[in-house]
Amino acid sequence: MLPRCTPRNDCVANPTIQTISGLPSGTSAPNTVTTEYVVSKYHLQTQLFGWLIQAPAPLTATQISAAQHLALGYQVTVETKTDGPSLGEFADGATALGIVIALGVLAATVGLIRSETAQDLRTAACRPYSATCRRVTY
Repeated sequence: MLPRCTPRNDCVANPTIQTISGLPSGTSAPNTVTTEYVVSKYHLQTQLFGWLIQAPAPLTATQISAAQHLALGYQVTVETKTDGPSLGEFADGATALGIVIALGVLAATVGLIRSETAQDLRTAACRPYSATCRRVTY
């Protein structure tokens, strides 16, 4: 059984959490930060696990390759963010494509129905036993 969470045993039952939208996104980007006050109050250990480097412009393939070769010497890895479409953007494109296909099928269906019923409409509009009606119906 776990001990009760009280301030006396350095436990905060309902901590205040602030959301900051300016943090980088991605699978390896830091998305959780804490203050030095919290680190000292709760006797936490800090450790360096990597560096986040932001460039003013996208890196070229040559720059990425050079960084990867340099990293191999130190037995570390290099990760770069690609500007490919996100999953949400891909889903939006697939939805738009589905709508376009559905409208195309609907237009083809309406055209087919109209072309098959056009002869019946011309025949029904004629006077029975007239010369023009007989030519249309053959």
